[in-house]
Amino acid sequence: MTTKRVNKRGIFLVALVFCVSVGAEMRTWTLSSGKQHKAEFVHVMGDQVILKNPEGVTKKVKIDELSAEDRQFIELSSPPRLDLNFTRKTEQKVFSNRFTLYLKPDVNFNTFGVRVRQTSAGSYNHELQVEFFAIGKERTGNRYQLLDRQSSSFVPNKENRRSHQFIGKTVELDDYVIGTIRGGMAYAGHLILVSDSRGELISTNASSKWLLEHVENLKKLSVGNYMDKTCTRTFPTRPKSPHY
Repeated sequence: MTTKRVNKRGIFLVALVFCVSVGAEMRTWTLSSGKQHKAEFVHVMGDQVILKNPEGVTKKVKIDELSAEDRQFIELSSPPRLDLNFTRKTEQKVFSNRFTLYLKPDVNFNTFGVRVRQTSAGSYNHELQVEFFAIGKERTGNRYQLLDRQSSSFVPNKENRRSHQFIGKTVELDDYVIGTIRGGMAYAGHLILVSDSRGELISTNASSKWLLEHVENLKKLSVGNYMDKTCTRTFPTRPKSPHY
């Protein structure tokens, strides 16, 4: 979806051109008349689909003249634009006892979640799978941890206002001191993935590029596992011996 905005004498003219390009795939299209055409799906413009035959000639066909199977193919190939927001609610508990070797000055109880909202016009009558990963990092080390991983699904429609939200479990992140050594885990980032009913990834939101680059490794981890920046499972950083 591209938007062109022109300002002329204080009047804004907004032209919406629905143009979603997809990968080349030669397939057979069936018209309501029964005629069939072998062509590549180029893009959608308004209420018409642009097809290109094996000879490279393009043709416009009204979407409502296509078979139900063809219309479904177009819908899945033209996913909606989505606004993805990662949410984080934190409650803190403070420990004031400072007369022991083991000090635990505070604990943060975090609840992570996701809000998804369709921002493009038009209906999309297919289920979307939403998944999020919450990431933590050692306060004094260089290792990361998968804090939470949750998934949910929905179909954007008028009833749910084309939006969806869900939250995960409460995660405890502590900040402690043993002698002169500080430790614990802090929130470090997130990754949101949205896939269509075919399993195709259609939208993402990542706090760090490396999480998206190594998402296949990330999916192999269990909540609580430690990892490095390639999302490969590893051991936590070995704590230094305290000196008195």
